[in-house]
Amino acid sequence: MNKGGFTLVEVIVVVAMIGILAIFAGPATLDWIQGAKRKEISRQAWSVLMDARAKAVSANLEHRAVFTLDGSAANNANSYLIQRFNGGAWEDVLSGVFTQNIEVRGKDSCDQTTGTVTINFKPNGTAPAATGDSYVCVMNESGAPKFKTGVVHSVTGRVAIQGWNGSAWK
Repeated sequence: MNKGGFTLVEVIVVVAMIGILAIFAGPATLDWIQGAKRKEISRQAWSVLMDARAKAVSANLEHRAVFTLDGSAANNANSYLIQRFNGGAWEDVLSGVFTQNIEVRGKDSCDQTTGTVTINFKPNGTAPAATGDSYVCVMNESGAPKFKTGVVHSVTGRVAIQGWNGSAWK
């Protein structure tokens, strides 16, 4: 009888059980990590829009958020820019790049893949009437929409993140 520790058979059984659990948990963990990255980009887009709205109200000047979807504009792909309208011209206030390398698209239908998406805010915090292109969409690995962030009510300037459940935005 061994009172000093574990037997070799016990250690092998525990290691085998951990290996079996890792085999089954691995894909689920990867899916969870990818989902967290997509949520992070959606929250980052929401934060940029809320910041542009707050700056419009505090400065009493029109502001806009410009999201570059690809490298065709002056900014890098998956980048954003907050600008203010001051004296007849747009001035850059803040710029940045999304922290994750995940596909971002534009429009309410999430089918815009090039150019920019521009969302304006008036000095009272409202947004001009929705034109259908005031959303930033985060896509999943197969190119289907996962989340979209934008102004959901132009009269109040309310910004929200909506998730795609396979048949409708929620």
